Amino acid sequence: LPSAQTIMILLILTSVSIALTASILGVFAVLKRMSLAGDAFSHIALPGLGLALLLNINPFIGAFLFLAVGALIIWRVELASNLALESIIGVVFSLSLAVGALITPEQELLEAMFGNILALQQHEYLTLLFLSLAITSLLLLFSRQFILLSLSPELAQSIKIKKEIYELAYLLLFALTIALGIRFIGALLMGALIIIPAAAAKNISRDVRSFFLTSSLIGVLSALLSMYIVLVYKQSPGPIFIIISSLFFFFSLFWQGIRQKE
Repeated sequence: LPSAQTIMILLILTSVSIALTASILGVFAVLKRMSLAGDAFSHIALPGLGLALLLNINPFIGAFLFLAVGALIIWRVELASNLALESIIGVVFSLSLAVGALITPEQELLEAMFGNILALQQHEYLTLLFLSLAITSLLLLFSRQFILLSLSPELAQSIKIKKEIYELAYLLLFALTIALGIRFIGALLMGALIIIPAAAAKNISRDVRSFFLTSSLIGVLSALLSMYIVLVYKQSPGPIFIIISSLFFFFSLFWQGIRQKE
């Protein structure tokens, strides 16, 4: 059996790696101006969580399956209509939230909404750690394409970047990241895990490179500080992470104000 120290190390590494992945993904979400849509997207996981709990299977599997199907529906509707991405996500989010609230067992609803990374087994920590590092690698590998599609779709298409394929890839990576983070922070707060570090970084970054680095740093520091508080004071990690990352955000506003006066 793994020792308590091994579990604690895996817990911290997993939390940091998920926060890092979410923070990098958040940069693309902010560049695409889908911050609120990204928050709504996380709620699509709720029916999958409820169904997984009813069937007694791994909640991650249920969450990802519903998120992946949701991503495919959103992608297909966006291609077939003139609706904005935010509008499509809003409709799918509302439907998912209603269905999830109906089928999720009441006693499990709180954990589904706020997560509980402290309750995972060693193999689950290792799986989440591996997947989060794999997603981070893919986001960085295709960062040029994602950035061009966010900032200048016309330029991206002119150099033969296939918008439809990369949009689908982005939505699926978004879905997988949310599924990973739900065990850490829950469906209700997962969107904030993605958006807040990136929003804070945007206020104090001078270029895209510093945007990525600052968002990553804020996400990792928030995860480390929140896990320290969780382990020492036995608090729930989700709300603590959001409070700490929000403090970074308000500090970034203060810093931005000082810089503008110079």
